[in-house]
Amino acid sequence: MEIKKAEIKDLNTVVKMKMAMLKTTRRLETSEGTIAVDIEVTDGVSGESLVQGFSITVMPWRSIEEATSLSYNRTMGLFTIKTKHNVAYTITNQAGVKLGEGAIEPLPELTFNKADLSDGVNILELRCGTEVKKIKIVK
Repeated sequence: MEIKKAEIKDLNTVVKMKMAMLKTTRRLETSEGTIAVDIEVTDGVSGESLVQGFSITVMPWRSIEEATSLSYNRTMGLFTIKTKHNVAYTITNQAGVKLGEGAIEPLPELTFNKADLSDGVNILELRCGTEVKKIKIVK
């Protein structure tokens, strides 16, 4: 199956596939509120198509501080960070040794296990452009 076309109905804005993500050809403004999108997927062999609609709610810009939350599941020993898009992370231990790093994508959510952390103080650093948020986690 391949995405044949995606169209924002009420704005007539073209949406293109880029690295398995849909991207608009122009910036969406918060004044536009909720936008309806139709995606048409076509099977290259049979030519059969399926159209699925969904909505995008355009939210105002939020700082990394406002957009980030941390939760911990004691039963599973899992930390979950929810934040905004385009955020990179680094986890270091007390000695400054990197325990993990990367981009939080495609969804703005990162889950990691308590067992992956060093004993003592660990620092989770989130970066988005010039914004930086540091979270201290003690194991």
